Amino acid sequence: MSLETLPHLEPQRREFAAMPNSRLRLLALTTDNLHHRALALVYLLGTDRPGHALPAHRGEPGLVFDLLDELGVAPTTLAICREGHKKTGEALPPLVALLALENGLRAETTNDPFPPETLIGDCPGWALDMFTREGKAALTRLLSTHAGIAGMASSLIPKPQRVRFLGQVLFRVEGGVLANRVGGDLADRLHAQLMFDTLGVEPHHAVQALDLMRGDLPLLNRIRKTIMKEADHA
Repeated sequence: MSLETLPHLEPQRREFAAMPNSRLRLLALTTDNLHHRALALVYLLGTDRPGHALPAHRGEPGLVFDLLDELGVAPTTLAICREGHKKTGEALPPLVALLALENGLRAETTNDPFPPETLIGDCPGWALDMFTREGKAALTRLLSTHAGIAGMASSLIPKPQRVRFLGQVLFRVEGGVLANRVGGDLADRLHAQLMFDTLGVEPHHAVQALDLMRGDLPLLNRIRKTIMKEADHA
């Protein structure tokens, strides 16, 4: 999530975590900064659970949907997002409701650039991402090759973070692409931020990393096939 990684939000991530919920609510109602409003909303939802990327804050989720109602989210949108949060416990549904207030959508759709889909056994290659054991193993092996993306990671990223870096780059060129993307000015800006400003490297390096990963996908898929065969014979 961009809120967790955008460099310019680092002071707010610390500051907002220390605020009482009443102040977070007031901030979300009065600020004109979309990122600050969204971050306040996430803290109101609560970040005091194991594994959360943001500093721990005990929230009041019930306040979030009252807040979204006050901001003017349409009742149907609010009901859908409330149910989504109830079922998943994730921040995404309330954030979608917030964005529904902000983004004027264009009528036409666009397609992201899709890499050729390759089957790894019975599984599409994009399913073997960094969140699967086999996918993470494939990215680890890719780092030990002469692949361009491996060389970039070795030169720019601390060793403990390299597999995660490759996984994030891979998501941007494979698992996270969309057909029939409905965009607007705000959606385009946020998507560009996600693609190029949240990888932990300079934006021009992010552009290069995406290009390198696209070029190295055939090698990664060969590594995936080897790992899946090894798993079958284990």
